Amino acid sequence: MKYRTTIETSWQILCLLAKYGEYPQYEIPKTLGKSYRTILRHLQQLEMCRLIKVKRTEPARKKGKERKIYTLTLTGLISVLKFALQLSGEEKYVFLDILVKNYPDKLPLILGKWEFYKENGIEKIITKALEKALKKYVNPLILCINLTSFTPKIQTKKWRKLFKEMFKEKAKEKIEEFKVAQRKLDETILEFTDYVVTKYTFYSLNPLEFEKLLSISVKDEMLNKFITDMLNEEEERLKKLLYNVQKWKKNLENLGKY
Repeated sequence: MKYRTTIETSWQILCLLAKYGEYPQYEIPKTLGKSYRTILRHLQQLEMCRLIKVKRTEPARKKGKERKIYTLTLTGLISVLKFALQLSGEEKYVFLDILVKNYPDKLPLILGKWEFYKENGIEKIITKALEKALKKYVNPLILCINLTSFTPKIQTKKWRKLFKEMFKEKAKEKIEEFKVAQRKLDETILEFTDYVVTKYTFYSLNPLEFEKLLSISVKDEMLNKFITDMLNEEEERLKKLLYNVQKWKKNLENLGKY
C-alpha cells in the first residue's frame, strides 16, 4: 500500500507538470490535496532521480526562500509519454498535443516537429514508431521509486554541519564544483537519451513508412541532417560488419585446409 501511495503521488506530480509545462511548488499541495511535507518529499525524490527540475524561481511575497517553479526533464517526459502512448483512440493524440505544446524542446526531432508531421500526414506513423521505441525503456518513474526506497535517509542538517566543520572555507567551493560537474553529466546523459530515442523511433518504422519520412525530410534541414547522419553511421557499421564477416569466412576456409 505504501509503495502504491508513493508512486501515485509522484505520478500525479509528473502529470501536473506535463499538463501545464511548469508548476509552482507552493501550489502543488493544494492542487493535489496533499500535505506540504508529503509533496516536498516527493519533489526531492523526483528531482534526485532527474525526473523533474527547477525551471526558475520567483521572489517570495514575504521574507523567505525564493519560490521554486518545477518542470519535467526529458527523463520525466519519457515516463509520461510511455503512459500517454498506451491510451486509445483520439485520447492519445489529445494528450500528445498537450505535451507537444508544453515540451517542444524535448525530443526536438519528434515533439518539436509534430506540426510538421501533421501537415504531411505522418503523425500516426511517428506515434506508432515512438511507442515501439519507448518499449525498450523501463519506465523511469518505476526505477526511481525502486531506487529511492532502498536509499538510506541522510540527516541533511547534520551532514551539512559535519561537512562544514571538516572542510570549512573549502566546503562551498567543493560543493559548487560538484554541482557544475553534475550539471555537465546531466546534460550529456539527456543529449544521449534524446539521440537514442529519436534514432530508435525512426528505426522502428517499416521500409514503406521510412520512405515516407525520407520524402518529407527534404523540406526540413534539421530533420534531413539527422537522418543523413544516422544513415551514414549505419552504413559505416555495416561496412565494418561485412569486413569482419568476410575475414571470418576466409579464416574458416583456411582452417578447413589443415
